[in-house]
Amino acid sequence: MAISEWVSGRVFKFVHGNNLVYNTCWEDPRLDRQALELTSHDRLLVITSAGCNALDYLLCGVGHVYAVDMNPRQNALLELKSSAIRNLDYDQFFQMFGHGRLPGAEAIYAAKLRQSLSSVSRKYWDRWIRFFDDPKKTFYFRGTSGAFAHMIGSYVQKVARCRKEIIELLDTPNLEAQQAL
Repeated sequence: MAISEWVSGRVFKFVHGNNLVYNTCWEDPRLDRQALELTSHDRLLVITSAGCNALDYLLCGVGHVYAVDMNPRQNALLELKSSAIRNLDYDQFFQMFGHGRLPGAEAIYAAKLRQSLSSVSRKYWDRWIRFFDDPKKTFYFRGTSGAFAHMIGSYVQKVARCRKEIIELLDTPNLEAQQAL
């Protein structure tokens, strides 16, 4: 085995084998739905990732979605989202997965979510549900992609000092201004 393959394998295992990598999906499933012309008769196999796209396909009426991932933490996140959809009211669900912060997350998890998780997912969330109840850091700054987002945010704020300009650009309805970059 070449040294580059060994290093690549070790880095891949470090990133994907020990962490919740994706806390949200970055892909937009609308194009998939349009291209695949999904119906209630279809069965779909997807990589779990953060579970967002698997849930989206179910919402659009796909007959069945099989979500698989080599990282069991990604499957635990999808299970937690599914449990939250079934067991939380809208406001609690939106606080948890819209804002990434749910005050009292540990008690809510114990009372409303834990019982509908698999034993593997329970073991993970028994330890890490506190990600949702940290006053300094939301769930979306956790895991590998969250740490990366946090680093980019810090760079934009403290080094490049262009946060205001980025916010203005993102809030600008003028498409020409956005395309100018």
